[in-house]
Amino acid sequence: MKSTHLLRCSLGLIALLTAIILALYVPANAQEYEEGFGYYEVSGASALNIRERPYLNSPVLAVAEEGEILVKWKRYCSLRPWCPVQKGDVRGWAGKEYLEDAELDD
Repeated sequence: MKSTHLLRCSLGLIALLTAIILALYVPANAQEYEEGFGYYEVSGASALNIRERPYLNSPVLAVAEEGEILVKWKRYCSLRPWCPVQKGDVRGWAGKEYLEDAELDD
C-alpha cells in the first residue's frame, strides 16, 4: 500500500516537472515563433552551432555562418550564456557571446 502511494506521488512529481520544463522551453502560442522578438546577427565566429538545449553538450541542430541573421524566438536569453534563436524552421540555442542585436531593413 505504501509503495503504491509512493509510486503515485512520484508519477505526479514527474508530470509536474515535465509541465514546468515545457513551459520554460515552449512559447505560450505558436504565433510567438512566427513574429519573434527581434533579430540577432552572428558575429565573432565563422560558424555558430545552434543547439537543441542551452548546454554545450546538447546536440547541434544547425550551423549559422558569420553575418547571418537569426530570429529571437523568446524575449530574453537564459541566465547561462545562451540565447534562443531560430534559423529557418530550426529553433534552438546559441552562444550569447557570438550574437549582436540586429535590425532588418524594410
